Amino acid sequence: MTTYEKIFFLHDRIISAFIFRCMKKIVDIICNSMIQILIDTYERIIIWLLVVQYVFVNLIFTTYTQNIVLLKDLSAPLLSLIVFALWICGDLAKYGRWNLPRHGIVTATVGALLYWLIPTIAGTSTAYGTELWGRMFCYFVQVWALIRFMDSFEKMGLFLKALVITNVLIVGYGLTQIMRHDILVDLGLIPDWGAYVFVSTHGNPNFLAGYLVATFPTIIGYWFITKNPLLILTLPILALVNIYEVVESEARGAYLATAICIPLYFIILFLNRENLRFIKNELWLKLNKGLAIFAIIAILAGVVFKRDKLIAVPEKIYNQMYSIVDFESNYTNWVRLVFFQMALDGTLRYPVFGRGLGSFNWNMPETRAVWYHRWGVSHNTDHPHNEHLEWLHDGGILGLTAFWWVLVAYFWTGAKEIWRHRKGYHFPLILAAFLGPWMQWIQGTFDVETRWTGNGVTMWFTVGFVLAFMNLPVLLKESVEAKIEVKVQNPKEKKKIKVNLSEHFQPSQYLPYAAAVLSLIIIFYSIKAWDFWMADHHLRNNMGYTDAGGGTAEYAVKEAEEAQKLSYSTVSVYYKLAYSYLMANRLDDALEAYRTLQSFAPNYAQIHINLAYLNDQMGFRTASAWERDRASMIEHNTRNQRDAAAYWLQLGYPMRAIAHMHYCFTIERERLDSGDMFWYDRDNLLTELARIYAGVGKKDYAKFELKEALDFNSDNFNAALLMDELIGNDEAERNNLRERLEKNSPNNLALVVMNMKKAITEKNFGVGLDLAEQIANLLPLPQPGGQPVEAAQFLGNTILANLQTVFSANFRPEKCMEIAGWIYACQGRYGEAETFLSQAYYVSKNPQIVEKLAQVKARL
Repeated sequence: MTTYEKIFFLHDRIISAFIFRCMKKIVDIICNSMIQILIDTYERIIIWLLVVQYVFVNLIFTTYTQNIVLLKDLSAPLLSLIVFALWICGDLAKYGRWNLPRHGIVTATVGALLYWLIPTIAGTSTAYGTELWGRMFCYFVQVWALIRFMDSFEKMGLFLKALVITNVLIVGYGLTQIMRHDILVDLGLIPDWGAYVFVSTHGNPNFLAGYLVATFPTIIGYWFITKNPLLILTLPILALVNIYEVVESEARGAYLATAICIPLYFIILFLNRENLRFIKNELWLKLNKGLAIFAIIAILAGVVFKRDKLIAVPEKIYNQMYSIVDFESNYTNWVRLVFFQMALDGTLRYPVFGRGLGSFNWNMPETRAVWYHRWGVSHNTDHPHNEHLEWLHDGGILGLTAFWWVLVAYFWTGAKEIWRHRKGYHFPLILAAFLGPWMQWIQGTFDVETRWTGNGVTMWFTVGFVLAFMNLPVLLKESVEAKIEVKVQNPKEKKKIKVNLSEHFQPSQYLPYAAAVLSLIIIFYSIKAWDFWMADHHLRNNMGYTDAGGGTAEYAVKEAEEAQKLSYSTVSVYYKLAYSYLMANRLDDALEAYRTLQSFAPNYAQIHINLAYLNDQMGFRTASAWERDRASMIEHNTRNQRDAAAYWLQLGYPMRAIAHMHYCFTIERERLDSGDMFWYDRDNLLTELARIYAGVGKKDYAKFELKEALDFNSDNFNAALLMDELIGNDEAERNNLRERLEKNSPNNLALVVMNMKKAITEKNFGVGLDLAEQIANLLPLPQPGGQPVEAAQFLGNTILANLQTVFSANFRPEKCMEIAGWIYACQGRYGEAETFLSQAYYVSKNPQIVEKLAQVKARL
């Protein structure tokens, strides 16, 4: 290397080193500045994020997706993740390590989360279990952050203002719905619901009630301590509106929680009444005296002018409370008992570790109670409608113990805080807020409110709010009366205090790695949340195309396929995808989608019913019968049993059909409330069983069942017609049947049919034809795209058989064709209907036939 080259090389090295040092210095300055900004601001940012989380999750809903409250589910974990990440990074920068508050509930919640990981990973539904675990983590982060960062009365006041503003908006919107003038619909911001709804921003009246019972106790407590004249006047009104909306929700668990906790609150206040005497100032007393007078006047005015509506409120409360123990007429009570039993049965198989978080839905066919028959309440539920039994089923004895550990920790630490403030200014507020979560847990003993994201955020936010009072001093009577300033650090003063990195310690060496990992987690979650959001939007479009019908099937398929690409493990996606394929006649694709769907929701009977129809179209009749059997096992009710019976009869297996029909009677006998729910259908079941017996030549058995049916309901014309058919040529027995019907059911349509048949048999064709027309005109024409009524088949076929006799005699053939054409139309056989009605019009030129033809052609 020459001297020149050496000099040039040395020059390059010096320049490179200089540039590198400058760049390093700049990066260090930028990083230190960012760390300094993080140290100075992360606590305030976290406080505001917690407020935003509470307000946003409770208020947000959208009609952009099929699930109007999906944004609650997606935003709550995201905001908690951001709080968690900021907290860790801020602590690592400021203190060199992450500081969880030393508190009993922190230990309990961390222990519970660590244990619940086991049934989440090892359970049968890992995807849904992970979602549940993530939600609990989201709630617990709220609690930890509030305990750590709510360290001043100013921050407490900020949370209370957010609570009141949020509550005003929610109950105000709910009131507009109660008055049937949904303000958002009237303003054109959302589409019309299409029916009366009372859900406010929470998607369901029960879930709205869960939010209210967790919130309005805090409003009552705030009323006792506030010195703001406006709040003194309005908070009691707001609390009463909350209670009124709880009543309107008809949520019995919320009624029970209110009946237990609110009297308890006022009893404890009375026992500690010395504390209230120094809290209530002269202004507070004057304003509330005026408010009390106004309330009395309002009640008296209500008694005079709106007495019926005023009386209806206590009547509604009484009826709903009584229905809790009413097992005769309230079928949802039986459904809850079934869910409770299923949870216990599932637990007995895996008592220690449980069956896995979110696995209740999966185990339904296996653990369904033999006496459970779905009517009106879906069996396809993710929850046993009892918070404690759900943790027992999902996590076993250890999982339930972990949950109880959290509850005991909250009760013990919350009670200690109440005791510490028993002589303090904030005692009524702490006590009231403490009871809010317990009210929701009481409601959760009978329902699923605690598993709803909006309610979960509200409840656990309140838990953290109560326990954060450990950071605040007790304001005693002397302090308040003497107006002595309590030494609580003002957040504005904190702005002036800066941690100098050189004077203290350097940030943790793990800060960059923690920041990188947490950032990746937040980015990953955000991407998946966006995908899920868009998938649900595509499903909403799919539902629109499906409902529109016509030539939109391919558009519905396209939307469902887009949703499946974005969210490939969701039951709703595959259900709509499979149904869209079925409507588009893509049978092989539909079959594949339904098989995939079965793996996600093995207990969903409707999947097997749809598969049965699909197998029919593909010619797999035995497979169709098996699917009907499976549906009747899962959703054990008379509808599915009768469907399976009819199908097995078509396949030529009458004994299997008879077995299914006998199941129907077993179902009725096993239900204690069958007198109200099912016995009205007994005559139809007996008639169907009789028809099966008649089909296999057992006429005596058939007549016996028909006699039972007519004894039970003499108005059943199907039973009477079948009995008339089985009687044959025995005129004496037919006359006995006619006399019996004329005596017990003179308006029975079967009498008209029997008189028609008698007139035609006696060659009195004019009378017979008039009676046939009278019966045919009673049959309803199916709606476009709808199915014909059951009576149109059997009754129509009976008339058609007798019309053939009249037509063969060449008596008014155009009238015979008109009546036959209309019967075919009522049976949904529109091609034959058009042919017969057209021939009838060609002969008679009757303009009424033209109207019937137009209705038929509109359905072709």
